Amino acid sequence: MKKMKKIFALLIAMVMVLGMSTSVFAASITITQDNTDGTAGAETYTAYKIFDVTKTAAVTEDVTTDSTLGPGTAKGFAYTIDANSAWVNVLKSTTGQTYFTLTPSADGKLYTVALVDGNNTEAKAKEIAAWLLANVPQTLASVDKKYEMTSDGSTATTNVDDGYYLITSSLGTNLILATSNITINTKNEYIVDQKVAETASVTVGESATYYIEVYLPASIDTSKKVTVHDNLDAVLKFNNDVQVVVSDTDPGSTAADYKNLTYGALTNAYKVNTTGLTDSCDFEIEITTTGLAGKYLVFKYSAELTSAALKDTGYVNEEYSTYSQYKTEPTKPEVKTYDFEFTKIDGNKAKLDGAEFELYAAWDSVNNKPSGNAIKLLELTGNDAGNYKKADTDDTTTTTTIVVNSKTSNKATNISGLGGADNTNGTNYYLVETKAPAGFNKLTAPIIINVKDDGTITVSLDGKILATVNDAFDVVNQSGTVLPSTGGIGTTIFYIIGAILVIGAGIVLVTRRRMNAR
Repeated sequence: MKKMKKIFALLIAMVMVLGMSTSVFAASITITQDNTDGTAGAETYTAYKIFDVTKTAAVTEDVTTDSTLGPGTAKGFAYTIDANSAWVNVLKSTTGQTYFTLTPSADGKLYTVALVDGNNTEAKAKEIAAWLLANVPQTLASVDKKYEMTSDGSTATTNVDDGYYLITSSLGTNLILATSNITINTKNEYIVDQKVAETASVTVGESATYYIEVYLPASIDTSKKVTVHDNLDAVLKFNNDVQVVVSDTDPGSTAADYKNLTYGALTNAYKVNTTGLTDSCDFEIEITTTGLAGKYLVFKYSAELTSAALKDTGYVNEEYSTYSQYKTEPTKPEVKTYDFEFTKIDGNKAKLDGAEFELYAAWDSVNNKPSGNAIKLLELTGNDAGNYKKADTDDTTTTTTIVVNSKTSNKATNISGLGGADNTNGTNYYLVETKAPAGFNKLTAPIIINVKDDGTITVSLDGKILATVNDAFDVVNQSGTVLPSTGGIGTTIFYIIGAILVIGAGIVLVTRRRMNAR
């Protein structure tokens, strides 16, 4: 999986603009994005004013401030907040607020704000940001002063009044302190996700296995949830069997990597929704991110490929994730189902009618017979009459007999809905002739159809390759009657009688010669 760890930024900045006298001068906020995700594009930032900034009488315009210091500690500046501000109740909270002290003015219209000793570090600044976010007023819309800016994909800027600001984006939290006009260089690291299918093909009636990996950056705002959206093709039926594994390190990026992980049942941190969805997807995985910052999550689930699937067609399973206003680029793995077709002919390549076959998924090589039951098939109709497709688990009108009338139909018999396990060994299917055309010998061995994951098909009979293509092959029947070698009288008696006659004739011939010699 791509290593694009992406920070969700919620920025608090201290704006302290130098000026002469106590007049308020315009300042600016400029945010420069360093996006490691090239697809992230523009972001929208909103700056909410918390404190006013005023200059003390002792300050001259060339006095500078220490950018690591907070409100009330910057040289020559005082921070105040209007008594009617929506932030006052938050800041006067006696639970958890150990960062600022608020001292009322004589007329009660203002509070002077000072930073408590020990809270002037970068680590504390981030802690303050998290606290403010958790205790934000009922709605940020109630904040008196706010400024919106939209980046062009790299930079966002706006003019503001002097003050101390909570700056939000759609991506999360981070804190930066600055003086005068603020320039923030933020490295936007976004959640990263991808989805892969375990195999490129799957057999109808069986399930495709999928893996979704989601990386949650260490700086993620854990007060917000991440939602994974999954949209299955109509021919795929979700089995609602989601499992998860959580890792501190990147588990890899391929199905082979994910396959060997140890998965467990979902906990309360995850919720699978199949109703009340926010878009046209089939299900959502809602992730409560508390305790998961910096973690790699891999979800495993399966979906059955139904008999509505067509041969050689890729069926897409789309996935993407959302966090606040951010949406990842969709990943779209696909699976296919394959087919083979054959024509029944005689030794002179003339087409034959009346053969019947069954298809098996396993073979007992010790006893030289099929293992398990014949595969259930759907007999197709209309333009596809005479062809067959693998049935799924909901199909009830099925057959196991494949009737082949190559002469009458004048076309090959097609069997579709098959998948292959891998591109090394493939998956074997065994086509067994159960009835030969009248006057022809029935095959005594199965035709082996080997299907690989990429659709490569190899057909063999008695160790002889009949075809190595994806399309069609011929099955030859020889005319005549097969003479049994075991059971019944067979041909043995004729061999014995013939031998006796030959021996008898020889004896007679020798006897006559001896008599003539006398």
